[in-house]
Amino acid sequence: MPLRQPLRLKPCRPATGAAKPATARPARLWPPPDLAQPGCMEPEQVVTPEIVEKQRMELEKVLQDVEESSSKAKIAAKTAVDTAERCRQIEEETKNMIAEFIGKNAVAQS
Repeated sequence: MPLRQPLRLKPCRPATGAAKPATARPARLWPPPDLAQPGCMEPEQVVTPEIVEKQRMELEKVLQDVEESSSKAKIAAKTAVDTAERCRQIEEETKNMIAEFIGKNAVAQS
């Protein structure tokens, strides 16, 4: 399959319009005004297959990091649930031992 010519993007035109007074709604932060027009990037930016491949590889690495972090978070959550369940069991056992102790002492004092 033959490679296509690199995509040349048109430069952005500056945003038009009068300046708004200071009391007006805050300016939109994203996308920046010079990138708000569809299909525009920096004039010297050329999208090549190499750039696309580099970005794809970076995306794969980030997705792998996210997957690893997600797996670690799931393990940590499972550990926390198991620990909480064990704490509930210990609390129940402790309550039963206290009730048993109080019951034995009440019978002994009678």
